[in-house]
Amino acid sequence: MERLGTWLRTDIRYFLKGGLWLSLPIVANHLLGLIRSVAFARLTGQSTYGQFGFVNSVVGTLSILALPGIEVALTETVARGNLGSLTDAAWARARWGLLSSLAMAGVSGYYTYLGKCELAAALLVAGAFLPFISALRLVQAYYNGRKLFNMVGLISTGTVLTNTVAVLLVLWLGKGVLWLVVAVNGSQLVFYFVFYTLAARHARRGSRDPAMVAYGRSLTFSQAISSVAFYLDGVILGLTASFEDVAIYTVASFLPESLKGFVKTLTPLAMPKIAEQPGKRVYSPQTMTRLLFLLILNLLVVLVAILAIPTILAFFYGELYAASRTYAQLLMLSLVAGWPSSFFDAALQARKRTRDIYCFNLIYGALQVSSLIIFVPLWGILGIVLSRIVTRLGATLYQWYAVTKI
Repeated sequence: MERLGTWLRTDIRYFLKGGLWLSLPIVANHLLGLIRSVAFARLTGQSTYGQFGFVNSVVGTLSILALPGIEVALTETVARGNLGSLTDAAWARARWGLLSSLAMAGVSGYYTYLGKCELAAALLVAGAFLPFISALRLVQAYYNGRKLFNMVGLISTGTVLTNTVAVLLVLWLGKGVLWLVVAVNGSQLVFYFVFYTLAARHARRGSRDPAMVAYGRSLTFSQAISSVAFYLDGVILGLTASFEDVAIYTVASFLPESLKGFVKTLTPLAMPKIAEQPGKRVYSPQTMTRLLFLLILNLLVVLVAILAIPTILAFFYGELYAASRTYAQLLMLSLVAGWPSSFFDAALQARKRTRDIYCFNLIYGALQVSSLIIFVPLWGILGIVLSRIVTRLGATLYQWYAVTKI
């Protein structure tokens, strides 16, 4: 281990220890998410599962109005010792989140007009919770900045666990999408509130960064198209196809997105390290060696996942979601450069390369939206899969180019 760290000139112990804590919620989310998914398949119809996924996609799309970029800004400024910025970030996100609530109310009105009252009510309730949950979940960004990855892991794992218990209870009682939304959002709100309150008591004594909210706004604007595009696939399927198709795609994307979450743990690990040394060149010969090592490891992980997916889905779902298997394997191809991309994210954020971040997100969003518009009408779910592959690989090439300059 020490020899590998010396060769890569990297604090391997830091990344393994921090990565362990950050990976725990990913593993928990994977296992508990699998339990939820199988429960949906066994205890309710594809339509209910699809409607629940559709609500989550709409929430994800409209959350862009709640300043998601402030999470990165808070992590960056807390890493520099400005602990008091937690409260400022939470208030800013809650205020902006009201815009998301209004937009959700508009979508709810549309489905009320169509006569789908339960789905309309679920969208309205999800919108009411959105500003508060968005603000309170910033406690994870706060602990990321302090490099207390054990707390990040504890909060993330606890949230997934309470969500799973809530979903299983509602499904066991035979309730529909409205009660699913109430149970999941209610459990999140209570859980985040407890940990936010504990963190805020300590943070309010710290210094504040007056530029943090402005930086968060700029990051949000730079990420707007890409953030919306990430959830747009589920929204398009729900609007143009059927909620059954949404359910099939949800199952197909579960394993690839779980792996993506694991891969993305490199970003919060690397960003504080890079931010601590503002004068050091990021892209060096040592960096290129590390990136090559990451890419090879990444390819091996993706290959194993592709081979394992048919067996895993067949074991848990039988023939119920057989159509999801090929889509899931193809989605894995979009992750072949996941770890290098996560490092590029960390470098650009830590160096506050707002222009490069904006360009990356613009390219990502433009590729995603345009490919969805072209591919989905032609190939349906397969069109979404191809869009993911083209978008992620294309945007990663731009990230690599941007990081070579810093």
